Amino acid sequence: MNLMESGLRWLTLKRIETSSVEAVYRNESGQYQIRAVPCKTDRVASNDELDLTVEDGSLDFIVPAEDLPVDPVAGDRITARGKVYEVNNFSSRYYAGIVAWRWCEGCYEVARRIHVKFVGDAE
Repeated sequence: MNLMESGLRWLTLKRIETSSVEAVYRNESGQYQIRAVPCKTDRVASNDELDLTVEDGSLDFIVPAEDLPVDPVAGDRITARGKVYEVNNFSSRYYAGIVAWRWCEGCYEVARRIHVKFVGDAE
């Protein structure tokens, strides 16, 4: 591991330590108590031929890999701070190939960035 990778790993772990909230991840096989850092991903897609630019954003949670031993899939749910969020693929024609989650920048197998959408208040 080089110096940059080491620094990114340390920063990701500090972010989780200082900014996470307690949450519950639910899927078909059960539920997991997780630490989750709420954040946002901005995306821009453009087509110069059509002179078209589409800006979009998603809510995300950064979750330590050790807290969640399964790969997130669309339809799974996260409950945090009294709100329910659904894991979302973002597989529209503008963002083809973007999946429900990815490893945090430069921190493979340390933390996942899970894309979600708000679906309602927790009961």
